[in-house]
Amino acid sequence: MAGVVVRRQSEAILSDPSNYWISVINAGRAHSLGAIRAADENSEQVGFVIATLMAVADALALGAAAGTGRVLCCSSPRDARSLQLAVAYLEGCAAYKAAGLSPPEVRVVEGVSLALKADAAAADADAELLLLDGQPDVQRKMKKAFCEPGNTAFCPPLAVARELVLGCGASLEVKRREEDGGDRAFGKADGGQLASEFAAGALHPGDLKPAVRDAAWGTLSRVRAAVAADKALAAAEKEVAKAAKKNKKK
Repeated sequence: MAGVVVRRQSEAILSDPSNYWISVINAGRAHSLGAIRAADENSEQVGFVIATLMAVADALALGAAAGTGRVLCCSSPRDARSLQLAVAYLEGCAAYKAAGLSPPEVRVVEGVSLALKADAAAADADAELLLLDGQPDVQRKMKKAFCEPGNTAFCPPLAVARELVLGCGASLEVKRREEDGGDRAFGKADGGQLASEFAAGALHPGDLKPAVRDAAWGTLSRVRAAVAADKALAAAEKEVAKAAKKNKKK
């Protein structure tokens, strides 16, 4: 992690907004309308065309493409197409070539899915855990989460346990009767063992889900405490809550 630098997109853009919008304009000049629209299947609307050009400017503002050997990472093929436009833009810049810089690589990084249900509707509020969920939300969502005995191919509680709970350094405490195997604890390095025991039937969904529910809330409560301790984040959380409440009324 010594070589990792975290930069906030908003700060990078607002530090020089004039050049940011010049980059948006120049990106539009450098590419044909067809190439820009090809980056987004929703580009029938003008707003999406502008959003694609802004994605190019975002990459430039963050400086992710400022040196040789850099990698532009994204989470979807759609985002990758926008970043490819940024690469093409740099390849066409004479100053970039004169500096001896090589274009960055665009790489799609697939994250682990923490969806709680298979093929859930977009409007299903219980389809996933949210960062600022309260304890009642976590309890309700984990109770409804899909969890089939022995199925590790799609087991949301197992994924949450491995990626959220154990991944954040917490432990998973499974409480069972002695005749069912007794209590069991899993640490950060035990994700593989947890999956193996669930696949073999040694760990039942009825025991896994309550353990994950409590451990997930423990992890999220740490996040909530950190948010509450930061005045700016606490204020932002209130605004998010207001917006969510307003949307429910519609």
